[in-house]
Amino acid sequence: MSKRFTIALAVAGLAASAITGAPAVAAAVAGQTGHHAAEPPITRAAAASQRFVMSYVTVNGKDRPSRVVAAGPIHGKGTITDTPIRQTKDRVVLKSVITLPSGTVTLKANEKYAVSMNLRSCTATNIGKGTWKIVSGTGAYSHAAGSGTFVRRTFIVGRFDSEARCLGQSAVPAAETGTLVITGSTSR
Repeated sequence: MSKRFTIALAVAGLAASAITGAPAVAAAVAGQTGHHAAEPPITRAAAASQRFVMSYVTVNGKDRPSRVVAAGPIHGKGTITDTPIRQTKDRVVLKSVITLPSGTVTLKANEKYAVSMNLRSCTATNIGKGTWKIVSGTGAYSHAAGSGTFVRRTFIVGRFDSEARCLGQSAVPAAETGTLVITGSTSR
């Protein structure tokens, strides 16, 4: 089962088909093209606008690498991993580690979510919103600070039995795909 968003799997028990364009779209929105340019010398700067766009896919209960594009004082293309710290039926506290070419940034995120299931189509949507705060960093981001809000949207496709009935929470989801948009302000 997915460690990244156990919420969607545990609550909805379904998953969705893979997306492919989110990192490229996010990079275009952020104005980034080509390879990551060399970092300027590290200096503590005033807080500035920050945006992280993440896309993730889980197929048959197996996570594929989650991709992230960061624009702002913390920038670049990399990966993100999430670990649930505490979870209830509609809330979760996560530790998220964003790994970029110049260092890592660890966030603590508090999310409230809701799942909407459609047993006829054997799909579900999981929408989450919340707040985040940088708790640590390494490399170029060792002095990073910042906070903000995020919105997560996950689409989930479940499995059918041999008589075309949705198996719902009784089966491992076929696939899950989602996008997480994190905004706020950061300094480094």
